[in-house]
Amino acid sequence: MAEAVAAQVDDETRRLCKDIARISGGKTQIDFGSLARDEDVTNTYEALMGTLKAARRKGLLTFEGELLMLGQNDSTTITLTSEGEQELEEKTTTSAPPPENVGDDESTQVLEAEPTKEPAKEEENPDKAEKAEEEEQEKKKKDEETKEEEKKEEEKEENEE
Repeated sequence: MAEAVAAQVDDETRRLCKDIARISGGKTQIDFGSLARDEDVTNTYEALMGTLKAARRKGLLTFEGELLMLGQNDSTTITLTSEGEQELEEKTTTSAPPPENVGDDESTQVLEAEPTKEPAKEEENPDKAEKAEEEEQEKKKKDEETKEEEKKEEEKEENEE
């Protein structure tokens, strides 16, 4: 279970590097306010501060201070390190094909056309919805586990200091 949590934290820190580049227009720096107010970031990270700290511990990014608060620290700069940029390059190359395919007009047409062409496909949609719901529940569970692990790491760091 600890390995699964560690893998989840690793995935989230890499995803955070990608989000920083996306929001900043491909740059390696962003202010905390812009990052924290991004809709995708808000919906993805239950504990953004914990993910930022984990990414900093992994050497993927830097920022001043220990705790960033929305409003108070909006102008604090978060900068990807060279390791963070490498993660970004690796993540971009491995995840680039799916987003291109998702937005592809042909795939959209196929998805829209299949239910009207074949009524039997409509029966599969509830199964897909159930599967999507199960995946969402698994994601939430992993996020909660990640959050708990990050809290434990933070408490451990505080105790060491």
